Amino acid sequence: TDDITINATSGGTDTNSRFFTFVLHRGENATTGANKTNKLIADKAYTINKAYAYATTGPTGAALIFDINLNGSTIWSTQANRLQIAAGANYGTQTSFNSTSLVEGDVLSIDIDQIGSTIAGSDITVILRGDI
Repeated sequence: TDDITINATSGGTDTNSRFFTFVLHRGENATTGANKTNKLIADKAYTINKAYAYATTGPTGAALIFDINLNGSTIWSTQANRLQIAAGANYGTQTSFNSTSLVEGDVLSIDIDQIGSTIAGSDITVILRGDI
């Protein structure tokens, strides 16, 4: 069995933005690994401009770090820029990306690279915003 429960949707608040929403570890502590979500497919061309992460229980001891993949490859060749929730926090954002362009049919997924060292984050939502 898988160690997570996943629900992923996409939606937007206006005609110029799309929010790709990944829900990870509903009611469970995060675990590290690749492909921690089902895949989301871009329905048109977008430019990624911000990523958000929230954990109901924030990580302690170390940050919770996410890697977002575009067609199987990280969007952060500068690994220090990966989306993270700092130790002791519940929320984090990132606006620096190495790959920002999505075209119709591109596939997005998430890896969890670090979960915290004392308490792992849990009940996690990651949102990726792209503008047309």
